[in-house]
Amino acid sequence: MKSLKGLRILLVEDDLLSLEAYQTFLSMEGATVESATSVAAASNVMAYWLPDVIVSDIGLPDEDGYSLIHKVRSNPSWNKIHAIAVTGYSDTARTLESGSQEVMKKPLSPQMLVNTLKQFLRDKS
Repeated sequence: MKSLKGLRILLVEDDLLSLEAYQTFLSMEGATVESATSVAAASNVMAYWLPDVIVSDIGLPDEDGYSLIHKVRSNPSWNKIHAIAVTGYSDTARTLESGSQEVMKKPLSPQMLVNTLKQFLRDKS
């Protein structure tokens, strides 16, 4: 059985190589994955598809990951989505205060992400 079977994940990452690697790896683990390269694109995805988890880079173009999480927490249809922030920045407190439940530091291996998502599934059940 795939370890992330049934989990719906929205990946938000502007580095296309990282986005493709994470998406491929998570899909191989059984997750259903949608992706976006900006806050606007992520909002568009969530207008028709509701994820269980958002995994978002903080350093995004135009609007940053803090803005995305603020939008998620402000929308009653989205505010229960689990949010994992991925960042190279060192301001963990600000990231958690913005509404993310977890912060993962870059560089992030796909296996580290899978392990975090497995823990989320265990905690959820």
